[in-house]
Amino acid sequence: MKKRVLSLLLVLVLVVGLMAGCGKKDNTADNGTSQETNNENNENNDNEGENESEEETSSIIHLYKILTNDFETVEYNGGYVTKARMHYERLALMKEDEDKYPELKNALEQYGEYIEGLAEDEYDLCKEAADADMDNLPEEGFFTERTVNIRRADDCVVSLSSTYSTYTGGAHPYGGNWPVSFDAKTGKELKLNDVVKDIDALYELVETALKEKYADWIEDFFIFDNEDPFEGFKTGEYTQGFAVDYDGLTLIFNPYDIASYAAGQQVVKIPFKGHEDILEAKYFEKAPASYIIEIDSYSEYDIDIDNDGVLDSFMASPYYDDYMFMGINFSINNTDFAYENGTYEDYISAFSGRNFLYKTKEGKLFYYFMGSGENGYTTFNAFEISKDGFAKPVSYDMDIAYPLSESVVIEDFSWVDGCLTDPDYCKMQNRTDLFGTGSVARTYHFNEKGEIVPDEELFSFVSTDAHKVLKAIKVEIVDENGNKTGERDLEVGEEVRPYKTNNEDTIYILDKDNNILKIHVTNEWPYQIDGIDIDQIFDNILYAG
Repeated sequence: MKKRVLSLLLVLVLVVGLMAGCGKKDNTADNGTSQETNNENNENNDNEGENESEEETSSIIHLYKILTNDFETVEYNGGYVTKARMHYERLALMKEDEDKYPELKNALEQYGEYIEGLAEDEYDLCKEAADADMDNLPEEGFFTERTVNIRRADDCVVSLSSTYSTYTGGAHPYGGNWPVSFDAKTGKELKLNDVVKDIDALYELVETALKEKYADWIEDFFIFDNEDPFEGFKTGEYTQGFAVDYDGLTLIFNPYDIASYAAGQQVVKIPFKGHEDILEAKYFEKAPASYIIEIDSYSEYDIDIDNDGVLDSFMASPYYDDYMFMGINFSINNTDFAYENGTYEDYISAFSGRNFLYKTKEGKLFYYFMGSGENGYTTFNAFEISKDGFAKPVSYDMDIAYPLSESVVIEDFSWVDGCLTDPDYCKMQNRTDLFGTGSVARTYHFNEKGEIVPDEELFSFVSTDAHKVLKAIKVEIVDENGNKTGERDLEVGEEVRPYKTNNEDTIYILDKDNNILKIHVTNEWPYQIDGIDIDQIFDNILYAG
């Protein structure tokens, strides 16, 4: 049986600190021409007691991802083939947090450089392996992938799930999940003895939990023989393999850590509640009770599903047929439940997806599948999770908004993606066709029912590129509250920029003097203003096919 590769884990230790930020929802945000914030939505906020003991809980912080792809294609045997592919992800603080946490900003940049260096080295190995075995390349070449999801993000602790997979030939790829945690105020990478008061007691708890949880097959797969599987663990110097979550300490063992490849990954969680004598209180006692995290497909998460004080095992595994979404397999306490595409009302159309868990203040658990489909069309599909299974999804046509921040710099082969960490405040995008096909965004929150509720009546256009007027029309002039202050004619040759919309039948644009102009648009194809197609009135109005 293959020995545990502890040395590889130690080589891959992430030696730099990571991220912090600020937090709470800003209820004074300018809603532009939204008239007034939707009072009905606020009534549904279900946030009674939201400010209760405000100083006793940490604030959620907000981050975004920078994603990088590259591939190399060559001519071989009369055609073009892909030799190798690379994908890696980094995290960055939002602009408003950079000045507050300069040490973390620098540490995050160093972490990104470290991940980039690892990915580039692995990419070179993929290309070398391809050169040596071109006849046996898989269809899309050899690959290396590094993804990062946020397990926890508040101003006390930032904890990451850093997943790695590479394939250069052989029976299967090699990889795993190496979580890493940081003190959010200083950026210090946390070691096990920073968060654990009694290493020996923790060791006994984890060993007992492993043998109980995996009792059915421990003799066939575990490699406790001839070596201590917790070498480096009991000393407290261990930096990888554990995550400081909102509600406890999670230990993750990858293939070959303590078991064979066939055994997969083993997960043990020690909840803070009931183990205050073992875990350092300062890292857990002020953790937010309500949070939202992005999770990895096919990875096990221990979480209290129904708030009864007992940890439950949860896993979500979306599956596809010819790259189209077919359904989701759930595993809850080792019992399997399957969701399959059903009627039009609950049909999910997607080529790929992302997974999220939302824990409410009252202890309910919701799972969200964000499916990305044709022409970038996305849906958020909400499932309420219980120990008995799941409720059928409620769908929302929206996407996580890209960070609209001047701090975002897109490099070659890079783009940005939003992260969800704060159920009380998030930017979400919707598709619009009123002024050409594009994206509009506004702020939302997640309520106790798992519903995604808007905090603003109007959406802001993501792209504010200028458009020239091709045909003169009469428009209303309005103030920031949407009240009419006058009228005027838009003249041919003027340049205007899209500003806000209700995404139904009204758009607001800005002229060169930043006056707000209100225009009524038909709410179905072909989109018209005063009976004239909108693409005959403004230039560069494009629609997705």
